[in-house]
Amino acid sequence: MFINLTVSINADALIQLYVRPKHGFTTENIEVRCHVTTPSIYENIYLSVRTDNVKPSGILLMVDNTVNQCRINKEKFVQVSVCNSTLIVVHINHIVLNDTLRTIEYSCSQGDDHAYSSYRILREEPAQYYDRKSSNSSSMLTQTLSFLLFILLITRLTTADDMAASYSLTSQRERNTQAFFPSSATHADQCRFVCLYPAYINVKKTRAQGRRVGKAKALDNPTVNEMRDVLENAGLKVVVEPNRLYSREESREPQQRGRIRVQLKNADETLVKEQFKNKDDLLFYLVEMMPKLKTRSGNQQQQNQQSQQGGGKNKKR
Repeated sequence: MFINLTVSINADALIQLYVRPKHGFTTENIEVRCHVTTPSIYENIYLSVRTDNVKPSGILLMVDNTVNQCRINKEKFVQVSVCNSTLIVVHINHIVLNDTLRTIEYSCSQGDDHAYSSYRILREEPAQYYDRKSSNSSSMLTQTLSFLLFILLITRLTTADDMAASYSLTSQRERNTQAFFPSSATHADQCRFVCLYPAYINVKKTRAQGRRVGKAKALDNPTVNEMRDVLENAGLKVVVEPNRLYSREESREPQQRGRIRVQLKNADETLVKEQFKNKDDLLFYLVEMMPKLKTRSGNQQQQNQQSQQGGGKNKKR
């Protein structure tokens, strides 16, 4: 049974991250446990340290779900007990590079789902001494100061716990939207391209199912190839990932798979195209330009002709 655990709460409860213990004076033999309740064969699992000024940091290990294999990145600092597509248990020996560091943050992620937890580093307070041969007034003053220091330490610990709980709960949604990539990657690397799924602009999807544009502007069954053609024609670099499956997609049929990655910025963080500053600009451009594709305009004309022919037959009768 686990005691004294830090638990990260995920809105969909797909990933749970535990740290044992949740605080201490040493940064050695910290147990980190990641439990994935719904593993996906299309998304890898990453366990990472998100804090700088500490070794190890960055990605610790990855579980390749396509073959259910574990790849370790920091063997010098990490001892792996369990590593598979549903459970990761490791013990970490950290080296702190900054004496002012107070918290070590951890993350466990699979696709668009992330869980976060932390370990708080305690600092020893200087011991208070007093001379037994001194006067009674000095002794009482020293005892009073020691008592006040004790109260101050308890207050700081309580405040730190409240701040950690607030950080874990109130900012969870904001941190879930952050991209997950190696710290050394630039905007020109494919891992930092923005991801777009056809469900974002599909009129047949609800907001809960992932649609991100208004229903009046959404399209009927858009495909990744159509999205790629429109954005490449606009001068953007686009990469198609045909086997990726949207986490909110209930169907596992092949036609429901696929996404694209689009480069918005250069390596020096300048925009590739001033017209496209973020993901919303891409989506609005897609719903505006995709109806003009020959494949879609031709289908629309054919439907109109069929409806007109059907109306003419009804009139003759």
